[in-house]
This record gives sequence, C-alpha cells and structure tokens, in this order.
Amino acid sequence: MSHLEQEQLVLLALGEATADDAEAAHVDACAACRAELQALRTVATVGREATDARHLTAPPDRVWDGIAAALASAPAPAVPLRPEPQRRARRPRWLVPALSAAAAAAVAVAGTIIAERVTRDEPTAQPQVLGLASLDRLPAAPECGPTYARTFIDGRLHVHLGCVATPGETFEVWLLDLSTANDPDGLKMFTLGVMGGQTDQIFRLRSDIDLNRFKTVDVSAEPNDGRPAHSGKSLWRGPLPGR
Repeated sequence: MSHLEQEQLVLLALGEATADDAEAAHVDACAACRAELQALRTVATVGREATDARHLTAPPDRVWDGIAAALASAPAPAVPLRPEPQRRARRPRWLVPALSAAAAAAVAVAGTIIAERVTRDEPTAQPQVLGLASLDRLPAAPECGPTYARTFIDGRLHVHLGCVATPGETFEVWLLDLSTANDPDGLKMFTLGVMGGQTDQIFRLRSDIDLNRFKTVDVSAEPNDGRPAHSGKSLWRGPLPGR
C-alpha cells in the first residue's frame, strides 16, 4: 500500500484511531511512516505531560499565522446532491490541511515546552545547550526526517535521527578526525555508542578524546555481526556542535 495519509498518522498518534492490519503492516515495514508516527507520538506525549500552564511559553506569531493561512487555503467541502453510502466513516479530506497545521502548531508548542524545561532552573532540568548542528544526509542514508546533534555544557552529546534502523542493522555514532582521511593507517575515529533502536540518544563525550581534533559527528549503519570496526557505510555526518 502507499504511505499513510498525514491525517491518519495524526489520529493514530493522538489515539483517536486504530490502525487496521494493512496499515499496521505498512508502518512496521516503512521507515518514513514509522519515524513520522514516532515523532507525532512524542509531541502528543509532551503535550499531555505539560499540565502546569504557568511554565508554558507561547508559540511565536508565525505559528498562528501558519495555521490561519492553512485554514484559509483549505477548500470548502463539496455538498453532494444526495448522500452516498460509505463503508468506513472518514473525516472529510478538506480537514487534512487543518490537521496538518494543528500538528505543526503542536510541534512548535512542544519545542517551546522542551526549551523551557532545558533552561529552567530546577534540579531536574537538563543543562544548558552549548551548540546545535544539522547532520547532512549522505548518499547511503534512507529518506527520513531531520537529523541533528546538540551538545550540552556538561559534556554530553544528544543525537536525533529522523528514522530508526531496519532489522538486521544498527545505527552507531562516531567522532571522526577528518584531517586523517588520507592517513596510510586509515581515518582516525572513536565510537560513542549505538542508537539502540531509538531516534534519540544521549552520549557522554569521553575526557580522553581531543575534541579539537575529533570534531565531526558520523552516524553509520552497522550489521549485527559483532565486529567493532566502522562498516564504512556512513549515513549522516556533520560538525560537532560548539566546536
């Protein structure tokens, strides 16, 4: 079957719909739909957890402008001359852009909630973000959502991927010294660890690594063969934020 519609993904993430057998099988097999559904569920979870309105930050005006524009451009529903039987109740297709706009607003609001939690002066708050950088998609990488890395002031690295590894392989995160690319002994690198089937993972930047040299983040696809060396199949790569 083709990719699931945005409307259906939003409803599944909110728990307002249940995937039928064909849809569930497609999500299991399709990395793009699976990643988008995971991202929408994360937004929904953050929204449900944000019960204390005193700590919420209002989204910027561009979010509401985008919602208004999406609603204004949505075509009015056609009125049929006579009712037509339907085997499965579905929301009108003109609601799709409205739901997409609402999802975009939810993402923006969730982002402000997360940023507020990171910077809030509480014992459980995350430390200050030192830097943020996008990781570029390399030719071997699958088509999926945005991928980025950010460093915290306490020496940790957060990596976010737009999709998860397929069965039989693992995504592993490395730090590279690209100045050694032509070294006879090979490119110098350190592994930070594996993503563990998740789209988000936080790694501790080891104190024995010279971050002035090893300042490139590399995400590789590794077969589950037990070999510790880099497979040579890099998927995403970018600068170590804050360096």
